[in-house]
Amino acid sequence: MWFIEKVIDNKILVNMTFLGVLIFGIIQFGLTPKSDTQNVDFGIFSIEAKLPGASPTEIDQKVTYKIEKELKGIDGITKYSSTSTSGFSQVFVWVDVDLNKTDSIFNEIKGAVGAIEFNSSFNISPEVRKLNWIGQPSFTVGILSEYSPKVHELSKALQKNIESLEGVKEVSSNTIREPEISIEVIPDQLKKNEISILEVINSLNKSYSFFMGGHVKNEIGQTPILIKTKPDTLSKIREIIIRSNRTGKKIALKHLAKINLKFPELKIKTKINGQSVVDLLVTVKPDADIIKVRERVNSIIKNFSSYKVIVSSDLSKIVENRFSVVKNNAVSGLIIVFMTLLFFVNLKTTLWVVLGIPFSLFGTIGVMSLKGFMIDGLSMASIILILGIIVDDAIIVSEAINQELMKNKSPQEAVKLALKKVMVPIITTLVTTLIAFFPMFLLTGTTGKFVRIVPWSIVAALSFSFLECIFILPGHLNQGTVKESPFKNKLFNLMKNKTIKLTKLTIKYRYLTICLGLFVFLLTGYVNIPKVKFKLFPNHRTERVIFQLKFKPNFTMAHKENKVKLVEEILENKDFINDFKTTLNFFRNGKLDLYSYQMTSIDIILTPDRDRSLNAKQISELLLQEFEALNISEMSHISYNLISKNPPTGKNIEVRVIGENDKEREETAIKVERLLENLDVKSVESSAHDKRENTIAIYNENEMNRIGISKENANISIQTALSGFKIDDVILAGKKYTLNLNINDEFKKQSDFLKDIEVPSKKSTRLIPLRKFLKFEHKKEKIEVRRWKGDKITLITADSKVSPSFVEKQIRKIKTPPSVRFRFGSTDGETEQSLMGLRFTTILAVIGIYTTLALLFQSYFQPLYVLSALPMGFVGIMWGFQIHNEVYSFFSLLGALGMMGVIVNDSLVLINSINDERKRGTENFIAVATGKRIRAILLTTLTTVGGLIPLGLGIGGFEQFLSPMALSMGYGLLVGTPLIVLFIPALYSIGLDLESFRVKKYVYEMS
Repeated sequence: MWFIEKVIDNKILVNMTFLGVLIFGIIQFGLTPKSDTQNVDFGIFSIEAKLPGASPTEIDQKVTYKIEKELKGIDGITKYSSTSTSGFSQVFVWVDVDLNKTDSIFNEIKGAVGAIEFNSSFNISPEVRKLNWIGQPSFTVGILSEYSPKVHELSKALQKNIESLEGVKEVSSNTIREPEISIEVIPDQLKKNEISILEVINSLNKSYSFFMGGHVKNEIGQTPILIKTKPDTLSKIREIIIRSNRTGKKIALKHLAKINLKFPELKIKTKINGQSVVDLLVTVKPDADIIKVRERVNSIIKNFSSYKVIVSSDLSKIVENRFSVVKNNAVSGLIIVFMTLLFFVNLKTTLWVVLGIPFSLFGTIGVMSLKGFMIDGLSMASIILILGIIVDDAIIVSEAINQELMKNKSPQEAVKLALKKVMVPIITTLVTTLIAFFPMFLLTGTTGKFVRIVPWSIVAALSFSFLECIFILPGHLNQGTVKESPFKNKLFNLMKNKTIKLTKLTIKYRYLTICLGLFVFLLTGYVNIPKVKFKLFPNHRTERVIFQLKFKPNFTMAHKENKVKLVEEILENKDFINDFKTTLNFFRNGKLDLYSYQMTSIDIILTPDRDRSLNAKQISELLLQEFEALNISEMSHISYNLISKNPPTGKNIEVRVIGENDKEREETAIKVERLLENLDVKSVESSAHDKRENTIAIYNENEMNRIGISKENANISIQTALSGFKIDDVILAGKKYTLNLNINDEFKKQSDFLKDIEVPSKKSTRLIPLRKFLKFEHKKEKIEVRRWKGDKITLITADSKVSPSFVEKQIRKIKTPPSVRFRFGSTDGETEQSLMGLRFTTILAVIGIYTTLALLFQSYFQPLYVLSALPMGFVGIMWGFQIHNEVYSFFSLLGALGMMGVIVNDSLVLINSINDERKRGTENFIAVATGKRIRAILLTTLTTVGGLIPLGLGIGGFEQFLSPMALSMGYGLLVGTPLIVLFIPALYSIGLDLESFRVKKYVYEMS
């Protein structure tokens, strides 16, 4: 104590420490990036490979299967899944993040995949990427214009300018098209000159060759001779010789094809608020401040005034809104805390207690920024959570000082005597709160990574709170005089006397009191537990929704765009929508953006929650009904995803029907779908129906062998006719172009045009048309082939209010062939794993708190008195969530932990006070001690609840992380803390009864 007394007597040290921490925190707050999420490595990789023209089955067999085979031998991989579509393979890989070896596993995967030998004439080069959720585009910059050479140059210039900005990771685009040199061969001219497509390709490849000719010696040494044959002007390209004969007749490329500079057709089209744009997708660096980056981009956009440039899907607005909500609610909460304190204690004490909040807040932010954490919703949630405990500790100290002042002690003497009384309880409350949250460090998996900032920030906040309560607050109250008003003294005495009377009554009927409390607890559980709705990370309050519109196969982009306009017209008239971005031939798989000719994605940013009466879930359901009411026959399915920066989850029901026999697997999947429909499950999607009418080219291989046609030559000819063939990249006048060979569009309009394409024969000089050995069949084939850990699957997903475990039990009753089995949701598995971790940490916390209290009180029973007040807190939480129809979540559990900390603190100090009065021999010591503590108990309840009310009720705006937590903590304290004065005295009295019984029994046995 002598050290503490020395410190609080040193006014300069106290004030400089206070100001130093505040200034340090404020500076760090300005420097710390504001983001929509922490930069968390979830250990998910994507392996992508292309094989143009191949069917989903061919992709699965020739590419995907080989990649998955290599993955089986790599340690640290927990699971992998794949999707094979026309010409494209994608494999997702999950690794064990708790091994902290994601980088080495990533490199091992790259090495293994790079060593695969693919039996194909095409160069298959799989790309391995690490998926980082913070690496998604932060906003979209759109140039409102149709595409033209001028717009192309403008777009590229704007892209480079934005990429050069500080904090920008990359700027990509779905709609910027690099100009190409299109060589459209005319089949009639090829036939007339007896030239095949392959001969044109070979001639062009030779024209764009590069050779090292050797070296020429000179006086100095030797000079390398490079042989370059690349034509570097459009006229030279036209003059490329395809064939020449002995008579001198030459056939140049210009005789066989039309050669033009043009932009390729759009594969993906982007629209903002229904208007076509050239898009720039801006991704902010993980350690950058998204708000500052957005401001820099705005300054760049102003310089491009020749075209209208707009911004959509802007996550910086969501971040700004989040901090606006926190600021508004924090100001409201501070005012309520200040007014509540001022009503009970003097102005000086009120000021220093309230100023302790920014002291601890900015101190915590400073430490968190030094550790590399960013300011986001989760970090703010953890800090707001601890503020209730910070105020609680400050009130305990100030109340103890005020009690000494009322005994006419000087401020200096009152401070020192009060600290001696509360030092042990304050340290114990610090330890018990740390114990309550410390097991969160033990949470594993993606959830553990995601919430790691919570225990770190709580440790920092408690440390600054302890510094403020033990040194700063006493040091300030130690300076000058402190007076209590006569009115407040009379009010306190009245409260104390009324509490003493109530406590005596509680003690008299102690067994009835405990029975009534137990009855209320059981009744609350009986009424509320069946209605509990739990989702680990709910997103119904988010401000971003993405709709997926799935079209039936074989519709053109223009046709789909006309149908999508009907949907866009609905969105244009909604006042709860800030803006929306439509992307045709595009969809979002989880949190990964992918190309798909069947899909259209609509990314909607809603107005802030405080400006609308419906939450995101309700709005999405409303829009879904309106979209479905359009009855667009070309659309096969409409669904939506609520997007928030949580760990990857997905739909709450995921069923994988596993089996190599396609027919048996899909028949079982259809049975599962029917069952889900009978269970009234919504948004059922199944890959079993993803089929389309395909034209299959079938070779007559016997005939091909007879006439000397190689399958490779036939394949290249067909691919060139249908999709084109890339020759090389060409530099003309300092600009880069792609040299593409394809068939003239007019020729493609003819029926069966493919059969007229000619290929060379190895056995003769004649060219053979494809019709001699090629025929076509029309049949339905799967659009994609899916695998899970190497096994073929049919994936069924759905959203359900019914428990996933109940749905699983019903599905398992379905009779299946021996070759078919089920695998249930990765989403539920992650949720269950997280819940098990939370249950485990809660048990550890309770054991740790009990042990600490037992050591403090040197009793096995008195810690139980402290913990007995907790059930009443949970009564408050259950009724509060029932009233507000709110979903239980990880954040509500955080609020419950915070509530436990405050109740344990108040209970601990009350029991410590009862023990002190008992040692003094005070008559009615339980009632007297409770009367003395009533003001502190009421103050901690009213200030904490008052500070949380605006946030919990969303008075200044609802925040999806903070509000459920504040609601949980607020209702728990509102009910649980006042009941401390009823249950702890009653339990303490029952404990005395047990002690008396043991003594009487001992005396009886001795006699």
